[in-house]
Amino acid sequence: MILRGTYLSNYPETLMRYLLSLFALMLAFSAVCSQPTAVVAQDKGSAGYAEDPMWMWKKKGGWWTTKTEMTKPMAMTTYMKYEITDFGNDECTYTLTMLDKDMKETFSQKDQKLKTKHDSTPSKDGPKVEAPKTSEEEVECKAWGKVKATKIEATYGESKSTTWMVKGCMVKMTNTGGGSEMSMELWETNFTKDGELTNATSTSGGSSTSSSSSSSNAADEWMTPYKKKGNYWTTKTTTTKPMEMVSYMKFEITDVTDKEATYTMYAYDKDMKETYKMEDQKIPLVSYEAPKDSPAVEAPKGTEEEVECKAWGKVKAMRYDYESGGYKSSSWMVKGVCVKASTTGEGVETVSELWETNLTK
Repeated sequence: MILRGTYLSNYPETLMRYLLSLFALMLAFSAVCSQPTAVVAQDKGSAGYAEDPMWMWKKKGGWWTTKTEMTKPMAMTTYMKYEITDFGNDECTYTLTMLDKDMKETFSQKDQKLKTKHDSTPSKDGPKVEAPKTSEEEVECKAWGKVKATKIEATYGESKSTTWMVKGCMVKMTNTGGGSEMSMELWETNFTKDGELTNATSTSGGSSTSSSSSSSNAADEWMTPYKKKGNYWTTKTTTTKPMEMVSYMKFEITDVTDKEATYTMYAYDKDMKETYKMEDQKIPLVSYEAPKDSPAVEAPKGTEEEVECKAWGKVKAMRYDYESGGYKSSSWMVKGVCVKASTTGEGVETVSELWETNLTK
């Protein structure tokens, strides 16, 4: 649960609401990353081939929503919406909105940045991934109905992933194995299957004006690690359910302005060998404020407790406990840094800790 430990847990008063949805998102991300060369591996004559697989991210005003249904390790339905608000200099600005099974907004983050031109070649020291098998097949998704697509099948460890692509756009995906079972499809969009923008409106909500929050000043303080160029921290995550896995993730701040920080994210396997790197990622240095119509969530009460992590040894930290849907989570925070976190529940068991950093306690 690295993402929770290094970013969203910086806002402990909102974490409980998003925990399970984020877990679903991480499994979906893991499934997609299991075949990182899927698009470029296609033949130019295939229906799923695109000269530029990032074309959707380059059209201001474009939006699309995906629906993810998970049956293992838990039953859950979530939606993710992406709205392109600006594009220029090989970088797009977008709003990410997360919705629950009833299409009610649970989380929104504006002014996210994404480089649309970068080298996505896996690290030389990363695991060898067998070239995916491709074939032409008709598939159905809610957004476009029945379409001819390129079917891409890939295996990574115990997981098997099948993706259907149309002009570089993923219209459907399934992932099984390793204790997980999920599917994703393109639910709605204002793009036609030929890549043209339309005036279609969304039923899944969108960016909304945020209300003020009494915790804004406190949230600013939690972003302290991101506010100094050169800061870095690495977390180790040990998962025992739904699969046994050890991984590391490092964040390194490369630039800072008044409004945002730029960072590089590194992913490593259990032997600390680099498996993936994403450069020039952006994160706004502003307080997160919940949408006006979002359900009220009582801020969890922190308790002071001594905890141990490899980076700092034994330290006094604020412990925050959360419980939702039968899942329990705890985070230990020290001045905006998550030094340890754990999540347990049916089919889920994971622990992360601050492994090494140049931050002082």
